Amino acid sequence: MNKKKLVALILCATMALGSSLTALAADAETGASGTGTETGTGTNEGIAETEIYSVTLPTTSANMYDFYLDPDSNIKDTNAERYAGFTPSGDTNGYFKTTSDTMTPDSVQCTISNGSYQAIDVTMKVEVKGATNIAIADKDTTAAATEPTMYMGLVSDIDGAGSATTDYVPAEAVLEKTFTLGDDSEDYEKKWVTNKYTYVKKGSETHDDSKLEFNLTVGCNTTAADWTTAVSDTTSVEVTWSYAKHEDWVEHDAYGNWSTDLWLAIDATNGFGQAPDAVEISDNDGAFTSIAFSGEDWISVTWDNIAAKLSDPNNKYTIRVTVGNDRYSWSNQ
Repeated sequence: MNKKKLVALILCATMALGSSLTALAADAETGASGTGTETGTGTNEGIAETEIYSVTLPTTSANMYDFYLDPDSNIKDTNAERYAGFTPSGDTNGYFKTTSDTMTPDSVQCTISNGSYQAIDVTMKVEVKGATNIAIADKDTTAAATEPTMYMGLVSDIDGAGSATTDYVPAEAVLEKTFTLGDDSEDYEKKWVTNKYTYVKKGSETHDDSKLEFNLTVGCNTTAADWTTAVSDTTSVEVTWSYAKHEDWVEHDAYGNWSTDLWLAIDATNGFGQAPDAVEISDNDGAFTSIAFSGEDWISVTWDNIAAKLSDPNNKYTIRVTVGNDRYSWSNQ
């Protein structure tokens, strides 16, 4: 009797399990036709973030750009007695204190390096202030000048190429120059981080960061010029560096026509239609520096301003006008 009850319980359990499994299976269709519908949610993975910047700016120190104009060669003649412990070198009549014991015409070298996923544009600005009775010019002009004259130059080198260039603060006392530092994207990999796709630095880097190395250089002419009044000037220099994402510009050829001055426009009929955002000149070393101009539609640049920016005015040079995202370039050759 008990065996019969046990078999009956097993059969009931089996039937119950069979009924449960049938409920999970597809519904049986008994009609002549049928239909079914199911939905799925789409996920847009989006675009990985690439606005990732890692820029190393110079480490500054107090008085690093203090400079000394010495038209009467006092520092050299007295072996820097006024500045005990320092030894002067160079023959430009200008000095920076570059170490704890050396005074030279060149300031300490600084570096800006770009470890970003994006390329960047670095803008350097050098402004000489307080030169009321001192003219500002390039090195060669300073040496030949008959009035109190000084020069302040920006020496720059991209990626240690070994071909440093020097740009001098013009008579207007302000120099601006922009350099492009390439990206470091090879050292990044894509990751899922904090609920988004982004690029992060790899564990080990194989690509050298693009870098700008720079320093100032200074000098003045001698007392062959009358420095009597100029010695009362309280001069100073301000150096500013800034960076921004490198933008790809729409490049165009500009129209240029000489008529006393160089006149620039979009073409022979149309001016730029507005004041340009920037007018720059390149000595064909790959870098552009700002140049003074006149006008807001057709613009003009004087030959004196052009020649002052060039190491050799007989060589090829390029003038670039930026209006919005458009750049118009004109070359003399």
